[in-house]
This record gives sequence, C-alpha cells and structure tokens, in this order.
Amino acid sequence: MYQDLLRMDLEPAEKQVLYNHYAQSLYFDRKDQTDHDQSLRYHMKAAAVPVQSFYRANSIKVLEKIKNKREHRMCREIEKFLENLQEP
Repeated sequence: MYQDLLRMDLEPAEKQVLYNHYAQSLYFDRKDQTDHDQSLRYHMKAAAVPVQSFYRANSIKVLEKIKNKREHRMCREIEKFLENLQEP
C-alpha cells in the first residue's frame, strides 16, 4: 500500500504525512536492522519537507532521540542532517 502512495504525485504536506506514517509503520513492523534504518530515513524525508506541522515536529523529535542516545550506527548521519535542516 505505501509503495503505491510513495509513487503518487502528492503535495509537500501530503508527502510529509505519508513519510511520517511510513516511517512509523516500518519501525513498528520491523523485522531487522534494515527496516529500522529505513524508518529513520523516512523520518528524515518527513523532516526535510519545508512545511511546519505535527508530522515534521514528530519526525524531528524521533531523530533527536536517536542522535542523543549516540548508540545507533546512523547517529552521525542524523546529527549532520539535523544541523543542516532548514526551517520552513
């Protein structure tokens, strides 16, 4: 279902919602570390959409938690991403 939606031409705010929900779905249904990494990448996509919303704030919050724990292998990548994140 998500793969079909990801291929659609959506407005930025709609993409942001989709990315956030897909990230959460990947996280909660994860089978291995790859799914967790993909979840974080979709949170990054949601945060990168320049629309101020609950979904953007939620994705940024998730990414900041991972960054602050400093245990995940994507920690440095997330830290750089958040440093360069533009305000909407």
